[in-house]
Amino acid sequence: MGRVDPRLWVGLVGLAVLAFAVRFAGLAMGGGLSGHIGLDDGTYFAGALTFVSGRLPYRDFNTLHPPGLLYLLAPFAQVGAITTEMQGLVLARLAFMVLGAVNTFLIGLVGARVGRGTALCSAALYAVWILPMQGERSTLLIAPQVTAMLVALLALTGRNAAELTTRRVTAAGIAIGITGALQIWAVVPATVILIWLVLQLRARVRDAVRVALTYVLSGVVTAALLLGPLLLAAGPSMIQMIIFAQASRTGVYVKGPLARLRALTGLDTGLLGVHVPTAIVLALVVAATALVLVVAYRRPAIRLWLAIAASELAFIMAMPLFINHYRGWPAPVMALCLGAASAYGLERVPRPRRYLGGVAVALVLVVLATTSLQPTGSRIRLDADTPDLSAARCVIADEGYLAIRTQTLLRSLRNGCRVLPNPRSLSHINNAATGGQALKRKDQDLYQLESIDYFTSADVVLLGQLDRDGFTDATLAAIRAAYPFETKIGRVQILRRDSP
Repeated sequence: MGRVDPRLWVGLVGLAVLAFAVRFAGLAMGGGLSGHIGLDDGTYFAGALTFVSGRLPYRDFNTLHPPGLLYLLAPFAQVGAITTEMQGLVLARLAFMVLGAVNTFLIGLVGARVGRGTALCSAALYAVWILPMQGERSTLLIAPQVTAMLVALLALTGRNAAELTTRRVTAAGIAIGITGALQIWAVVPATVILIWLVLQLRARVRDAVRVALTYVLSGVVTAALLLGPLLLAAGPSMIQMIIFAQASRTGVYVKGPLARLRALTGLDTGLLGVHVPTAIVLALVVAATALVLVVAYRRPAIRLWLAIAASELAFIMAMPLFINHYRGWPAPVMALCLGAASAYGLERVPRPRRYLGGVAVALVLVVLATTSLQPTGSRIRLDADTPDLSAARCVIADEGYLAIRTQTLLRSLRNGCRVLPNPRSLSHINNAATGGQALKRKDQDLYQLESIDYFTSADVVLLGQLDRDGFTDATLAAIRAAYPFETKIGRVQILRRDSP
């Protein structure tokens, strides 16, 4: 395909705007831009605030992922340090919604390597589908990974052996290296792309070796430049956290194969989640898979997308934990495959009736959009009855969002207090240190002792996640004993040493 035509660009810009609107609307209807979305959102931004305050991840505080997201969030954390912590988080959330719009546009550009229909169908699906939307309305790991992956696919999709130039392969390697600096899962698509490159040049061994080495070296050097400085500063603890502690994670986010499969279609929430039987979901999955396989047989350009999608889906289905925003990781390649299948199907409809096929696709997108437009997040109302925390020297919380919401995180950091953006990460590190066990928090004596030590080290403690903190009754009693004054506002408990 030659240069992208102006009409396609206009269509993709419109879909990018729609993508931003969908991501913004759900949050606006729910908890608002400053609302509580989930644990990870606040944890990552609290980590960025801690980072820009001069503390190094892996050495001075725990984080279980590579530092790429901390780098990306650092400018917004700096804004939060100048204004308010919550304003920094709100701006970061808006920026990630913009990134979702950019990803939608990039999906279209990648799809345009196959055809205009594939470009528009893929971008339209991505714009309204709940799978990518969940990771692109808050400060999560998925959105920037998708951007880098799409840049790699833009360099490689539809290229024959002669077009796999050093420049293109280097660009793809750099992009994949960036994904590796965000999450270790990136090794899965990185390996698939390497195999694909070698297979493309299997008849020319020398070129295959050149391309493979170019891709691997550019990716490894990029990741090393992003990871190296912190690895030198933190030493082995960085490896322990991002690899071994990550592999030892435990929690309540466990779903069986059918539940995961349903979630990976987006047909598990809203009215669709209630009224669409699992048998129909399975039938739709089988039909869609069959159509994609047929299209991949006819159109070799989409085989790389299909291979990446298959590997990422297999990885998610096999991993011990399943959190809904994980499904945003394979969403771009799934959207590209389904977009190509939809476009292929529309092309087979006789021209006088093609508009009916277009209407059917549009109706499917509308239905999916209604699922994505559910109110998201909740408001934690700290009203007039909230104790005045302005005089407290050290305030710690069991989730980063509460410290951000109460404007106490940066103050505690400046006062030299011990701050953990996610104290529950202690349990994963302990599991890794004992050979990768998967003990629950209540069964870890060391975690209970560390929790008592940490949560009795401040002037004020904010608890909003007691159902997931994994404290035993004895641990919670020891924490409460250190703070004679308690105020409860909704689900948030405020423990203080001194009366207000």
